Amino acid sequence: MNLNQLYYFKKLAQLQHFTQAAKELYITQPTLSGSISSLEEELGVELFRKD
Repeated sequence: MNLNQLYYFKKLAQLQHFTQAAKELYITQPTLSGSISSLEEELGVELFRKD
């Protein structure tokens, strides 16, 4: 876990939208998804339900 992952998590939790969060973070959506997936794997829990 690193600070970027926590920052990404916070922004995604606020917006509840991967693409919009990625735009506001100035990163690509796949980068955000990968970071969140890595964080979920490390913690052993699903942080967001993807519909």
